[in-house]
Amino acid sequence: MFGRKTVVFLGAAVAATLLFAVTAEGQMDQQRQQQQEGRQQQQQPTQQQGSQGQQDPWSPQSQYNQKFNPEQLQRVQGTIQSVSTFQPGSGAKPGVMLTIQTQDGQTQTVHVGPQEYVQQQGVQFSEGDRIILIGAPAQHEGKEVILAALVQTQDKVLQLRDSQGRPQWSGAMQGQQQGQQQRGQQQGSMQQGQQSRQQMMQQGQFRPQLLDADTLIGHDVKGQGGETLGQIKDVVLNQERNKIDYVAIGSGGFLGIGTKYVAVPWSELNVQHTSRDQIQDITLNISQDQWKQLEGFDTNSWPQSAGTTWKQPGTQQTGQQSGQTGQQSGQQSGRQSDQQASRQQTGQQADQQRQQGQQQGQQQQAQGAQQEMQYRRLTQVMGLPVKNMQQEDLGNVEGVIIDMREGRPVFATVQFGGFLGMGAQKATVPWASMDILPRLEVA
Repeated sequence: MFGRKTVVFLGAAVAATLLFAVTAEGQMDQQRQQQQEGRQQQQQPTQQQGSQGQQDPWSPQSQYNQKFNPEQLQRVQGTIQSVSTFQPGSGAKPGVMLTIQTQDGQTQTVHVGPQEYVQQQGVQFSEGDRIILIGAPAQHEGKEVILAALVQTQDKVLQLRDSQGRPQWSGAMQGQQQGQQQRGQQQGSMQQGQQSRQQMMQQGQFRPQLLDADTLIGHDVKGQGGETLGQIKDVVLNQERNKIDYVAIGSGGFLGIGTKYVAVPWSELNVQHTSRDQIQDITLNISQDQWKQLEGFDTNSWPQSAGTTWKQPGTQQTGQQSGQTGQQSGQQSGRQSDQQASRQQTGQQADQQRQQGQQQGQQQQAQGAQQEMQYRRLTQVMGLPVKNMQQEDLGNVEGVIIDMREGRPVFATVQFGGFLGMGAQKATVPWASMDILPRLEVA
């Protein structure tokens, strides 16, 4: 007997970076805090603008940094041919620029970041060094360059931008330039910024775009009158696994028995959150009476999509699409069996073979649809083993990070290392770099 086991494969680009990752959970939290503080400080014109009121070309809102597109991330590996400097704009402080020769013999120009910031991080680049970088292509002064998000040398990993493409250097460079008196003023400003941020969080105005999927799963969903309708049991992606199709909300029952599951389109949810792991409220524009009239779906046959009729009373959500496809496949198999039987056997035997062909086709299609659906449910993705293309174990999928603005997964958190749950590290990898594939294994 054979069973199926799901494995997540990472390409060499992310696998290589993962082995040298520096995004342990504590460091990620510290970086997020620094980024929030830096964004508060960036709102002060005296810190981000020069004496002429011009915008700093290195600032996150500058035209130069707006060229970075996190959806076009690519991996480049090669050898440094030269190290020089460049300016992102008129009057800007110099930045580090690398010319590298890739493994396939091409020459690439890489913009790393402000020279001052690179030096602060203790990173030095020299001719002949081998590096691995992740960045996005862009045009600068009519030439094609790569804007780096992460650069890995033999002994260091330099992170330059966060998951949204915001530069890491925005707050760090300011603190390095100021004296003791200015640092004291800055600390006072930071405290005011924290207080202001807390007030915004309480009012629900501070809404980051990223959210951990496991924060959604298990959270209550309220209706129009503020009553609890149920809990989010799962987040389901579309067939391409690049957008969220619907969430499965469970209500009623006892200890998992008799629970009604309803597939609710992602666009119908109103999620108010204050951080990546903290949700204020999740609401749905439906009354409790309307909710009670919904039939939901059988958890043994998850629907391919929530559809547009999910609110209609008495409409049962089923895996109709897969069922219809299975029926068509079964009918085709049955017709083939019928043609063979008509030449060799009696009409009664042909009917039996046709029925068997239909049943086999439906069973095969149902199994395929069920397995494909399993890959789309984030509760099933989290915990899967991660391997590189050489079948080497890299870790396990620990979490999925969602872009709430676009309703799509953008990153996966991979946990690796440690022993018996102690000393493990976590690294964030682009969702698009992963392939979720089945493989056969003896049961």
